[in-house]
Amino acid sequence: MKLRNSRLLTVAGIGIATVLVIGGTATAASRITAHDIATGAANSRVIKDGSVHQKDMNPNVVGLLHRPDVLGSSVENFTTNPQTITAIGGSFAALHTDLGSFSLPAGTYLITGDGFFHSDTATSGLTRLQLAIRGDDGTTFGQDYGTCFTGLASATANREASCTTVRTITLSATQTIKVQAFGYADDTGSADSGKFVVTPNVSVIKVG
Repeated sequence: MKLRNSRLLTVAGIGIATVLVIGGTATAASRITAHDIATGAANSRVIKDGSVHQKDMNPNVVGLLHRPDVLGSSVENFTTNPQTITAIGGSFAALHTDLGSFSLPAGTYLITGDGFFHSDTATSGLTRLQLAIRGDDGTTFGQDYGTCFTGLASATANREASCTTVRTITLSATQTIKVQAFGYADDTGSADSGKFVVTPNVSVIKVG
C-alpha cells in the first residue's frame, strides 16, 4: 500500500510540474517584449524567409511601405551584358568606354552604381578599374554623379573585382545620365587595355 501511494504521489507530482512548466512558458511567452530581445539578435539568420507578413507588422509601418513619397520610388534600373573596357590608362575624358545612358527629369534622386569586373586573360596586376556615372552637361568630362574604383586587379586570368558608389543628386531640368568604364594602371601603362569586361548595374530612386 505504501509503495502504491508513493507511485501515485510521484505521478501526481510529475503532472503538476508539467502543468506549471507549460503554464509558466505560456505566461513568459505572452510577456516577451522588444526589451527582452538583444539588439541584432532577431536578424535574417534566425527569421525564416517569408515568415513575416503584413498582418504581423504595425499598421503604421505597413502604411510607410506604400508611401513612395517617404521611401522613394524606383525610376530607373540600368544594366547591360558584359562589355569590354577598351582602354586602360591615359585620359578618362578621351578614352573611357561608354556603356549606355538614360534620362532623368528634374528632381532629387538616390543613385546607386555597381561595377562587376572580370578579367578575360592574365593581366599586369597593376590596374584599378573604374565605374563612372556622369551627367551630360556639355563638357568633355561631364558632371560626376558617382565614381568608384576597385583595388588592384589580380594578375591571374579569370578573376573578378567589384566596386560600388552611392550618391544623392538634384537636377533642375531633364538630363542624360551616362554610364562609363575605365581603368588606371599604377605604372601609367596601357598593357591591360581590352583584358577586362564590366557588367554595370545602376539603380535610381526618386526621393524628392
